[in-house]
Amino acid sequence: LINGIKKFIFFGGLFATIIGLSIFIAYKEDIDKARTMVVTASVMFQMFLVFNSKSEHSVLKSPFNKYIFYAVVFSLFLHSIALYTSLNVVFHFVPLLFIDWLKIIALTFIGFVCMEEIKVWRK
Repeated sequence: LINGIKKFIFFGGLFATIIGLSIFIAYKEDIDKARTMVVTASVMFQMFLVFNSKSEHSVLKSPFNKYIFYAVVFSLFLHSIALYTSLNVVFHFVPLLFIDWLKIIALTFIGFVCMEEIKVWRK
């Protein structure tokens, strides 16, 4: 029933929700840390997802797009500004430790791999 891009959007949303809820539940005692972790995970998942969305084929088989790469780097730079400057007061963020970044990258990379697998199953 769900095919093509609809399937991709559905599973992308599903994985993003699962990742976000998992992180929120793990850090629910500290709401500011939970908020920061969930938003950062969402940003990271979207950055991985943009590479998934470049092609119907595997990311490894699609050509490198420097403009997408620069956009992702710039987006992560802006998010870092929100985390590590006085803007974090506005967004109620807390600075993340290196271990927090590793956890976020690991979880969102799993989502990236799952989205790549959906492409394989679709064929």
